[in-house]
Amino acid sequence: MAIERMKKLTILFPVREGERFEEWLYSTSALHLVSLDQEFTKLNSTGSPLSLDEQEAAEKLARVKELLLHAQALFTQRRNFIDSMLPIKTIASENELREALETLDMDALYARVKDRSTLLKECLGKLNLLAMEKEVVREFEFLSRPISEMRSLERTFLILAEGSAARIAHVSRDEEAAILLAWEIEGGEGGELKILFAGCRKDEAKCADILRAHGFKILEYPDFQGRVSDRIGEIAREEAVSRGERAQHEEEMRNLLPPDVVRKLECLKGYWESEKKRAEKAREMVCSKMIGVARGYARASDTPRLISEMEKEFPGVSAIATEPGPGDRVPVSIKLSRWTRPGQLLIDMFGLPDYFSIDPTPYLITVFLIFFGICFADVVYGLLLMFLSWLLMRRYRLQENLREFFRLFSYCGVSTVIFGVLTGSWAADIYNYLGPNNAFQRFVQKTTLLDMLAKPVIALVITLIIGIVNQFYGIVMRIIKDAKQMNWRGVLYDGVLWLVYLGGLLAFAVSSLAGRGGGVARWGSIAAVACGAAGLVLTQGRDEKSVAGKLIFGVVSLYGIVGGYGTVSFIGDVLSYSRLLALGLTTYIVGMSFNIIATLVPQIILSLFPFLKGVLSCPVAGGTLVVGVMVLGHLFNFFLSILSAFVHSARLILLEFFGRFYQGDGRWFQPHGFSSESVELIQQ
Repeated sequence: MAIERMKKLTILFPVREGERFEEWLYSTSALHLVSLDQEFTKLNSTGSPLSLDEQEAAEKLARVKELLLHAQALFTQRRNFIDSMLPIKTIASENELREALETLDMDALYARVKDRSTLLKECLGKLNLLAMEKEVVREFEFLSRPISEMRSLERTFLILAEGSAARIAHVSRDEEAAILLAWEIEGGEGGELKILFAGCRKDEAKCADILRAHGFKILEYPDFQGRVSDRIGEIAREEAVSRGERAQHEEEMRNLLPPDVVRKLECLKGYWESEKKRAEKAREMVCSKMIGVARGYARASDTPRLISEMEKEFPGVSAIATEPGPGDRVPVSIKLSRWTRPGQLLIDMFGLPDYFSIDPTPYLITVFLIFFGICFADVVYGLLLMFLSWLLMRRYRLQENLREFFRLFSYCGVSTVIFGVLTGSWAADIYNYLGPNNAFQRFVQKTTLLDMLAKPVIALVITLIIGIVNQFYGIVMRIIKDAKQMNWRGVLYDGVLWLVYLGGLLAFAVSSLAGRGGGVARWGSIAAVACGAAGLVLTQGRDEKSVAGKLIFGVVSLYGIVGGYGTVSFIGDVLSYSRLLALGLTTYIVGMSFNIIATLVPQIILSLFPFLKGVLSCPVAGGTLVVGVMVLGHLFNFFLSILSAFVHSARLILLEFFGRFYQGDGRWFQPHGFSSESVELIQQ
């Protein structure tokens, strides 16, 4: 349960075997390639990156994605809510990946699907045009005359316009319009009427301007010759033909993309994603005319075997293994036990630890479970959380990340049950509704260690003690980290002095609250505060240039405006742990409220609907109603409280604790090998 040791490897290989050497490194998946230093890129003044065909991988990947988009459009499958929220990968074996590469002629498939897709788009385009034309033509459906007759008059014109009865009355009072125009209402709905205006052909433009001036909307005749009703029938027949062609093309595409082919395409998507990354990483290897150079990191435990196999496979290869230096950006590989592996999710939320730092996962998962259990403390809720987590772990057993994610929640369920027993919360106070002085109630009274609702002050003190211990532990972790990096000044100035100062401050506060006057403990705490404060003022500004700057920075850091700690920030962070009590009480009180509401629901219903008295007086009906309301209320409280418990427990760790010592700027150890966002390879 620690950060694994790494070795820095510099490898020289013959250029003539560059591609085969890269392929071997890819198959071993043991070396994390990094960029070479400037001196290697100028090797013999002809250094250039080892080049693989990245363009081919990018083109293949784009084609696979396009084919999968066509398949998704043809085979629409509704995913449940959980699946749609989770990053689910395709699980495949190496044999399945190899079979997909060997048996699927993707270029031919892409060409055929592309042809059908083009024909399908043409059908869809035609259907859209027909639909638009139908909408336009239907505006003239009331006309009984052929459109050609209305447009082909030589001496007169016919204008079809849309307007209200008020506009017709207004234009009828226009003397010029009355002379030039005659009109007839043809139809319309609501306030908008269709009016046919007639006049002499030579006055058509002037009449159109008059109608627009009076607010009429002139309708353009559709571009066909026959009757409107006939054209609507023709459109319906053309739509039927186009729909048939569309269905035919879709069926042909379904035949081209059956489920087994789609499965192969999903595998190929992962393969070409990996090949694209492979080509990008291969650029880290630099070649001159004769010699190629690769630099990377390997796990110290794997390095002897890697070098031995490398020299055996490539006699002309030379490898040098050294210890990483302080200036190196060493990738991080964390070795975790099965118990602590789910805690990796919490580390990822904040950032991977630096290689020269310490792995906080074992501590983190333990404290997170304690915090979560206090916030969510309830036996029934914990059992339900364990059951749901077990179901989801079974459902996603092949998805390692998801399986570990839900395993973390199963651990949270165990912690929730434990703290639920200790605080006497069983679906809040459900035991009080099972009859007076029942056996369950007596059992809860015996097992309850602290009723947070009855003794909130004691519960608050306990949470503050947890906060104090956590804060001091964070300082100790800082000391351990600096000692590991041999930063002895940091150990003394940024660790020990703060322990002395804050410890003395805490001891002084406790002795003052206890009411003890001038005892040894009180004067000892004052001496510790004074010595720690003096040391911090003199050392916290050690990087400043002037003496005044050093002192000012020291005083300000002692207060807590700058620097890692501070008196005010320490007090504020400790008080933040009171949220554990607040959330625990909230979960209990909300659950208790739903229990009370459930027992009142029958009375509320009877007050509104007295005729239901006969039904609700039946013990089965009334009891079912009460239990149903309780179940719904507790489910609401369950899901709402889970979110609060997770977020606030993580916050207390990531902000109030990690801020003391954690350096989350590491990067994962990613050896040169198969890597895909959509496919996860499994061993057969």
